[in-house]
Amino acid sequence: MKHVLVDERKKEDVLKQVKDLAASYVPEWRYEEGDPDDPAAVLSEIFAEMYAGIIERLNETPERFYDEFLNILGVEEAEPAAAEGLVQFSVDKSITDMVRVPENSLLYVSRGEQNIVYETVQPIDAASNEAEDIYYVDPGEQRIEKLDFEKPERFLSKGSHENLQKHLFRISENSLLQLKGKADIEINPLAESEFLKNDILQRMSDAEKVRWSWQGTDGTHEFKNVSVGLGRIILHKDKGELVPDENGDRYVECEFLDHDTELRIRGLMISGHSTERIHADGLYAGEFSINREKGGYCFGRIPAPYEEFYIRSDDVLTKRGAEVAVSFDLSIITYSDYDQSTPQYTYGENVIDKKAVVRPEPDDVYVSEVIWEYYNGIGWHVLNTKGSVNPFSGQSDEALILNFKVPEDIVETEVNAVSGFFIRARVVSVENAYSTMPRWLLPFVKNVDLEWAYSGERTVSRLEAVNNAEESETREWDGVSQLAFTVYKDMQDEIPAMYMRFNRPLSGMPFSMMFDMDSHSGAKGKIKFELWTGKRFDPVHVVDDTANLLHSGPVFLFFNRTSKIGRFFGKEGYWLRISAGFNPIKENIPAPYMRSISFNVTKAVQRQHAEDEFFTAESYAEKRKIQLLNTPVIHTDVWINETKGIKSETISQLEKECPEDIHTEENEDGEILYWIRWKRIRESDTADSEDRVYYLDPYTGVITFGDGRYGKIVPEGFENIRVSYTYGGGDDGNADAGAIQDFLIPVARIADVKNITAMNGGTGRIGRERIERFGRYRIRHQNRAIGITDFDQLIYENFGNVAHVKSFDGLDESGHAAAGHITVVITGRTGGNERTDKELCVHVKKFLEKRCDCTLLTSGLLSVRPSSEMEVTADIEVLLSSPDAAAAAQQEIQNAVRSLINDRWASREIGDQIKISEVYTVLKSIPGIRSVRKVILEGVLYENGRKILTPVDSDTEFPFVTVKSGEHRVIIDLM
Repeated sequence: MKHVLVDERKKEDVLKQVKDLAASYVPEWRYEEGDPDDPAAVLSEIFAEMYAGIIERLNETPERFYDEFLNILGVEEAEPAAAEGLVQFSVDKSITDMVRVPENSLLYVSRGEQNIVYETVQPIDAASNEAEDIYYVDPGEQRIEKLDFEKPERFLSKGSHENLQKHLFRISENSLLQLKGKADIEINPLAESEFLKNDILQRMSDAEKVRWSWQGTDGTHEFKNVSVGLGRIILHKDKGELVPDENGDRYVECEFLDHDTELRIRGLMISGHSTERIHADGLYAGEFSINREKGGYCFGRIPAPYEEFYIRSDDVLTKRGAEVAVSFDLSIITYSDYDQSTPQYTYGENVIDKKAVVRPEPDDVYVSEVIWEYYNGIGWHVLNTKGSVNPFSGQSDEALILNFKVPEDIVETEVNAVSGFFIRARVVSVENAYSTMPRWLLPFVKNVDLEWAYSGERTVSRLEAVNNAEESETREWDGVSQLAFTVYKDMQDEIPAMYMRFNRPLSGMPFSMMFDMDSHSGAKGKIKFELWTGKRFDPVHVVDDTANLLHSGPVFLFFNRTSKIGRFFGKEGYWLRISAGFNPIKENIPAPYMRSISFNVTKAVQRQHAEDEFFTAESYAEKRKIQLLNTPVIHTDVWINETKGIKSETISQLEKECPEDIHTEENEDGEILYWIRWKRIRESDTADSEDRVYYLDPYTGVITFGDGRYGKIVPEGFENIRVSYTYGGGDDGNADAGAIQDFLIPVARIADVKNITAMNGGTGRIGRERIERFGRYRIRHQNRAIGITDFDQLIYENFGNVAHVKSFDGLDESGHAAAGHITVVITGRTGGNERTDKELCVHVKKFLEKRCDCTLLTSGLLSVRPSSEMEVTADIEVLLSSPDAAAAAQQEIQNAVRSLINDRWASREIGDQIKISEVYTVLKSIPGIRSVRKVILEGVLYENGRKILTPVDSDTEFPFVTVKSGEHRVIIDLM
């Protein structure tokens, strides 16, 4: 305000007037200004000096009257505000114990020779614990996801990661399940009773509840036909080879598709049989392979003892303990190299009678005996066979079927450089092997088919179950009568939750976690933290600075139980569970998004606790004033020793009504001293003569007590006034993230400290011009919020850390039309710190509730919210006059648009910052730009708790928005 001058004259004007008057009244006096030898000139100089002082004091009168008028109106300067932010402490990983960081630990930022000091607000126990895994679990949706936080993640809601939840079990038995052809696999689950077994059979064979499958070379194959018979589940397998997993095990898998009760088995047996003939994998006559299409001689053209015929079948001969039938497609080829037309004379007789000549009859030479063998790892061992044990002799007309039981010790071997499972027929004897007239009966094989079947049941070699991302398995359990293996187990809880696995036990009073949110949605219910204590998750007491994940901030966990190691989702560790008692998907509300979770974080404020100061109250100390040593003052507790003169009734009343305001001490003489805490009031507040009150000027540090009319007089006493206070605040405390360098007083075993957010919100004196402006508005609103602008002016007057405020009539908190609703939108001087802005909104609303119409409160029509910060990006295309200035023009365009948004637009009122025409104006003012071809503006802001991208044009209204510049894309076109 420009104050009116009552008299504009200065000393020089007074001297000039003296000189002019002297010429009229005493013309004989030749006045020379500043002549030291002229007494009249000296007197004139003294007079002008005194008169100018009177004029100066007279000119101050309007301002003094105005100040007093402001005091009468109750206008006061806003209190200093201290910058605050979040700091994080690092503990060396070699330290396994908790490290206590006390409350009021001092940190600093160095600025030249000055240290800006900050205090921690909350004591914490810092730890070197790390969260190794974080899972989202939704039992209702049967979903388990592992989060990675490489990008903002949904919290307490389904995301886009792989669902780790499976309910399945696998049965491995490598002898039976080494299958290539069609077969029936029979599974016999063992149960405690017939009733339970029938239930198991029904559940495991219901196509709507389970899916049986096996792994082939080309992926997963489903058993199309599953039936139940004779107390067994029968899986009908089509053609295709079961391939082993990474452990070398072949298995069939049963996946449960629906919720159900827990399912346990006492054991599991397996059997089966082939449902088609299986061609042998290979046939070998000694060292020679027999061609399947052409066939071949089993033992060559001249069989002899020890000749060998090999049959390879990896499908059948791996079925240890199975009964096998081998069918031979075999012919006997007759061969003789003896000429039967030559007569045979009987030499040695005296007379050769040609009439006695007989036609020769050759001898049949054939394989008369063979022995079957298999390889057991040590050597070839005799195979017990029956049926057509020797199908090679050609002496039988029966079907050529060899039967045997696959030995348990048969192993893979190598024959003719081919590995596999073999049996062999070894020639023991050949009938007429030395005949001079041989006719060879040579076995010629075209094909060998095998079939297999188990007459009994086998114990499976491995059972594996996967439930709730947890794998369990058992191997070689033959002989265990009560296995109690859990095949299916559902998650017991119903509410979605986050599970965090730590590498070390959790403890601390408190242990702090920092949740860096990327949304404004928050959780509907109260966030619940639970610690795994060995048998269950026990609740943990929590102090939540995130307002249920509405904004970023620390959460303080007070562990009063011992953390125990537990196993969930296949991982061992120390577990913490976080839930909110609701399901965002089912309730159709936006889920919180989180950027990261960190630890050992607490709030720090730019302040210091001063040593208590004592003052003596003399007798008749009306309007007693005391001066504190440190300023500006943020908070004070003033205690008065009223032992002398206080009545017992007064003590009883104080102890009953406000026990926190009375404190007793015992001095060295054993006397009980009564210290009473007095209440701070504003200078404009009224007080009765007996009210224990004082007024504080926070900037000067002066405390003023009552005079007996307005406030009680401080009773007389030596050092009976004790002041506990903190000091700090102001603009100096504002600092960028990472600016805090170290402890002012070191804390042992803390390796590092840094502020992970900017230290913002510090404000000092607001200036006389702003105070005077408040006075003009105070005349109108009289400290009551009646008109819509009254809300704004009251907030500006009483909250120095508010940068912008705009009240909207007829809009609700979401920006939708709502008759009678008033929404106050605030931007704090916090550099966009959402947590601090929301805390500021809470304080502002409490302030307004005492000054607005009560119908707004009872009807819930008053809302106070932070502004929505929009990051504005521009896509600009311009035509330049000269290509030489392209690079410089591009940089200049980006700087100009950035300055326009951050400086000019951001300084305007909330909701009225964006002026698109100004973009064109700024661009056209840049030298070298011939024309602007394209300007497209887009904004990123939160809507319904999530970030959205929206076009910014002249038709779009953003009532609650403040802006900041994003990254801009500039395309340069040349002529």
